Amino acid sequence: MPRPEGQEIADWAFWRPWRTIGIFAGLAGVVGIFYGLLVTDGLFYAGLRGAVIGSLIGGSTAIFETFVAKGMLRAWFTRQAFAVTLLVRTAVYFALVMAALVFGLFGFPGPKPTFASFLANLDRSVTFSLAVVLAFNFVNAMRQLIGGDVLVSFFTGRYHRPVREERVFLFLDLVGSTGLTRRLGDTAYHDLLNRFYQDVGRAVMAHGGQIHRYVGDEMMVSWTAARGLEGARCLRALLAADAALKAGAAAYRADFDAAPGFRAGLHIGEVVTGELGFERKEIGFVGDAVNIAARVEQSARALGHAYVASADLIARIEAAGGVPAGLALTDLGAQPMRGLDQPIRLYALTPK
Repeated sequence: MPRPEGQEIADWAFWRPWRTIGIFAGLAGVVGIFYGLLVTDGLFYAGLRGAVIGSLIGGSTAIFETFVAKGMLRAWFTRQAFAVTLLVRTAVYFALVMAALVFGLFGFPGPKPTFASFLANLDRSVTFSLAVVLAFNFVNAMRQLIGGDVLVSFFTGRYHRPVREERVFLFLDLVGSTGLTRRLGDTAYHDLLNRFYQDVGRAVMAHGGQIHRYVGDEMMVSWTAARGLEGARCLRALLAADAALKAGAAAYRADFDAAPGFRAGLHIGEVVTGELGFERKEIGFVGDAVNIAARVEQSARALGHAYVASADLIARIEAAGGVPAGLALTDLGAQPMRGLDQPIRLYALTPK
């Protein structure tokens, strides 16, 4: 039985940073093993010590980035110039690297180096450690900038050549954005939109969705067909986003005197997925399925429903296990779509 939507998001939000910290600590530990073996002519104990030092450096810097720089001091770091944050990060990294080196070399059980040998190798150890930490944090920054799935796809070359595949698409846009912009002003509206994207983004990512793009007040989300249909993840993401905004309505009203809502359209179909662009690249989707999903979302306003899905998607979800119990379906019949030769049968989705 699926967990309650709010609990699923809470679990995802709790474990995600710790998973990142664990990955950083593990990878840094592996690098530390090779460095320890390299600089000591292959002594096993040096490799073990290198693993401990590397894990301490990787874990501690990841904790700083996750819970300090992007946590309790996020607002301060956001206000500062890039040069200032770079200097602060470098100073913190240096302190953490030094602490890990001192503990690993002098506090770790086993043979201890002399203080003279420690100083002789200090510049090399610190330089190497800082380079590895900066490289890891650069990769993490890229992951946050373009998304983890996209980053992995670029590294592995999965879509370097176009791939034909089936995907689920969700188009979602903020209701009343024009009026909100005029009433709040650009800066306050930007703050509201950013919080809206964060709340909705957590919901869709907790259910395996890949945020493909933000365009103005619209978000485009995608799943591979297998991932989106499994347990009706794409529909449970919609439910979770709806629940998240309703739970945060009072806070939105207190800060912006408005509680945002959204319209959404979902569809499944075959597309060609591949790298697109010059200089700045992205993983792009080409095919009728993308256009139909966008038209389904646009039809929601005309039909007077917040959430609408194509019959093709509903049929596939029914075959895979059924629509979530928290959603009621209303058959809207075949609806004409701008730019399409054939009408598309639609269902309205109403949270119970």
